[in-house]
Amino acid sequence: MRDSIILLKALRLSTSQLNIFKYTDDKKKKSRIIGNVIGLFILFAMLMAFCISMSIGYGKIGISYAIPVLGALVISGMAFVLTLFKTNGYLFAFREYDMLMSLPFKARTVAGCKFLSMYIDSIPWFMSISIAMMIGYGIYESAAIWVYPLWIVLSIVLPIIPMLIASFIGFIIARISAGFKKTNIVQVILTIVFILFIFSLRFIIEDLIRNHKVEATLYKASQITDDIAGYYLPAKWFVSAVREGNVLSILLLVVVSVILFVLLFSIVGRSYIRINSALKSHASSKKYKMTSQKSRSVISAIAFKEYRRSEEHTSE
Repeated sequence: MRDSIILLKALRLSTSQLNIFKYTDDKKKKSRIIGNVIGLFILFAMLMAFCISMSIGYGKIGISYAIPVLGALVISGMAFVLTLFKTNGYLFAFREYDMLMSLPFKARTVAGCKFLSMYIDSIPWFMSISIAMMIGYGIYESAAIWVYPLWIVLSIVLPIIPMLIASFIGFIIARISAGFKKTNIVQVILTIVFILFIFSLRFIIEDLIRNHKVEATLYKASQITDDIAGYYLPAKWFVSAVREGNVLSILLLVVVSVILFVLLFSIVGRSYIRINSALKSHASSKKYKMTSQKSRSVISAIAFKEYRRSEEHTSE
């Protein structure tokens, strides 16, 4: 646990946009960070507006009770898709591999901390959906005060399981791809399929509006999401917790997430070095030289500093 905290803290400090903006002297880099932040805020606002409009649609036709189910499934779906696309290059075949593996941490600790760092980076996306859905649910269902903090806390936990599932799939793909030179082919295919699906949504929505099928579709969507939640247990636990305050559901969502996290990275840790070494050997040396020695030394220096401080504190 101590090693994980030290390494995660080092990763966050070395990759934090705020930290880079604070200490860099490169004006172009500062401008790029400001542009990225503004762009992300616009995307988050658009996502929240879309989710609020969906909640209003549910409320207008009297099925606002289904908003928690919808929110849970949307968050879980986004968590799964984002993680699946990020796994290659974030958990596997990442540029800082040599430097991180040279530090005094176990392979499963490195893999787990890379996952947690990815999870922290994704939280704003999940919370944009969660807060928007919560607002809609609170307006139409007149939810009790305790629902709001519980909703937010469980929304932070909810994405962990689908992210772990996606990471496991990514692990299987990486393990298979380790024996081939073209390691990105599966990811490319999945990306193309997902983009085509997103573009097809435009025509589906236009057809619904043109033929006045919106209300019937929302009813059907509500039935479908309820059916899916009956099989997808994390969504079922989330809904039970925020609707009824079911303590058992809260505990199941939290405890199962922790157990699966420990189990997954215990499995991944056994072949993590071998997979990354194989993937790296397939990549061109130029790709791995893109990471500057300065950025690599920053992470290393922070990690060793935190590790030494922890050792001194323990000896005292």
